[in-house]
Amino acid sequence: MKNLFDQLEINIAEKHKEINSTSLKIHPFKPLSFIKINLHLFLNKIGLFSKLAETGFIRRWFNEFNFYWQKELNGRPLKFHDFFYLHSLYRSRYQNLKLEDETNPNQFLADWQKPGNIYQIFSCAYQYGINPFSFLPFKKHLKKKMKILEYGCGFAPIVTSLFHYQPNKFNLTIADIPNFTFHYAKWKLKPFGIKTIDINPALFPPLSKYDIIFIITVLEHLTNPLEVIKHLTNHLNPDGSLIFDYIKSNAEGLDTKQSLLARQEVINFIKENFKIIQGNLNAENIKTIIAIKKA
Repeated sequence: MKNLFDQLEINIAEKHKEINSTSLKIHPFKPLSFIKINLHLFLNKIGLFSKLAETGFIRRWFNEFNFYWQKELNGRPLKFHDFFYLHSLYRSRYQNLKLEDETNPNQFLADWQKPGNIYQIFSCAYQYGINPFSFLPFKKHLKKKMKILEYGCGFAPIVTSLFHYQPNKFNLTIADIPNFTFHYAKWKLKPFGIKTIDINPALFPPLSKYDIIFIITVLEHLTNPLEVIKHLTNHLNPDGSLIFDYIKSNAEGLDTKQSLLARQEVINFIKENFKIIQGNLNAENIKTIIAIKKA
């Protein structure tokens, strides 16, 4: 009998094929009501939301995860405390994952699709669950009807937060390689009309033109960060915004040596082609930067 609790092994590549070929029109969890949106924002403002979510008083995030875990991944039903047990257990295994050959696009994708990466959905569900307000630091830069892309989105925290807490205001798209967290993001967002784009590590995906492109906690994982930034720049509208960070890692685990080597070239390109309006591009660990594309 298969262990569907603490040894769940998922062929995530097949799961992506399934979800891509299915028309998801009904989702078990409805968008937040106007009352809940404002209640959550108020609780966040007074510093209570994360505490209530972490202790289970607000547990939509867990209920959503538990439904996904059972219905999409065929896992055993979870109690609230089971989530944290499995979070720690899968984390201890995840730390041993690494890229076998980052120069081979097929192997690169295979490494991100290994069953041990299932930890990532626990991590992202928890992080988003206790702080689902990723859009707030950028709120003043957002205007109604903007076309927004979250590239390398994983769990898609930015777009998910915009969908729930700024509903019907933006044209939203998410893009990533077909990994674990992106599958969860598709399941969450496709039924509501959010566009999804699969990225092939060997090719650039066809993109539209966007007013804002988010690429957060992504660059350190890429094998071709300079080419990606150039590609995204070409798909920004005039005066469009690139919002990104660039962690300086040791190129271990799922971070790449090529990203570390190309780091200064990427920074130089951004300096030449963008006006920095927020953040410090000269910092060793580049935290959130907001850059406006030069004419």
